[in-house]
This record gives sequence, structure tokens and C-alpha cells, in this order.
Amino acid sequence: MIRKMNDFVLSLIMIVLSLFLMFGEVTQGGSSLGQGGILSEADTYLKFIAFLLLVVSAIMFFRSFDFKRSGEKESFKFSMTILVALVALYLVIYTLVLPIVGFEISTFVLAFLLCFSFGVKEDDIALKDADFKVIGPILLRSLVFSILMVIALYLIFGKLLQIQLP
Repeated sequence: MIRKMNDFVLSLIMIVLSLFLMFGEVTQGGSSLGQGGILSEADTYLKFIAFLLLVVSAIMFFRSFDFKRSGEKESFKFSMTILVALVALYLVIYTLVLPIVGFEISTFVLAFLLCFSFGVKEDDIALKDADFKVIGPILLRSLVFSILMVIALYLIFGKLLQIQLP
């Protein structure tokens, strides 16, 4: 008997996604220089993360069942809020704009929008009724976090690991 339907459904989706990432042709394998072995291939880390996702999803899958027969049962609940729709829209726009604008600008804008949206949601603020005294600290936090995140990503991936950013 399924005890937590949300965990059951989410774990099935994540298992399918992880199997797709592990066995699908998502990236082109093989090192272009022929050096570095398996660690230099483009899909090695993606497959490792997909394997970790598979393990965690399998744990969630088995924990969603009621093996003790306690009788507790949670039905499937999903509420499509404006925040969920906005995050999905942000990610779609980011994917479309990234090749045109570049990594730094598009990632900054995405991080800023996500940070601002979640900050407004966390502080439970209605934007139509709020003034700058209420929104200002959230804007400042979002701006600082976004700048620091883009700088950190650039330094780690662009400079330290010497990965070509889009």
C-alpha cells in the first residue's frame, strides 16, 4: 500500500529522468583530445549525478510504501501556484536567451529573478500593495546574491576548471 502518493509519483519521475540521463545520448561522449581518460569525457559527471539521483529516487520510492501497515495514507496533492509557473517560465526563457546573450548576463538575470521571486514568497509580500521600503531589501539581497553567484561560477568553472562557458 502506498503511504505517501506525492513521494511515490515524484520518485517515479526522477527514476525515469535519471535513467534517461544515464543511458540516453544527452551529450557527446569521448574526449576531443584523446587524453585524460574517462574523467575528461563530457558526460562522465552528468552520468555520476544521474546515478546519485537514481539512488536517492529509489530510496524515496521505497519509503513511500507502508510496509508496517500503519494505515496512514497521504493522497496526491499538487498545487500549481503562480511561483511554480514563474519558475518554469524563467527557465524556459533562460534556455532560449542563453545562446544569444551569453552565460554571464543570462545567468545573472535568472538568479536575480529566482532570488527575488522566492524572497517575496518567503516574506509573504503582495507586490501590488508593497512600497520600496518593503521591496528594497529583497531587491538588494537578490542583486548581491546574483552578482556573487555569477562571479563564483565564472571563477570556478571558467578559470579554475577551465571549462568553456556558453
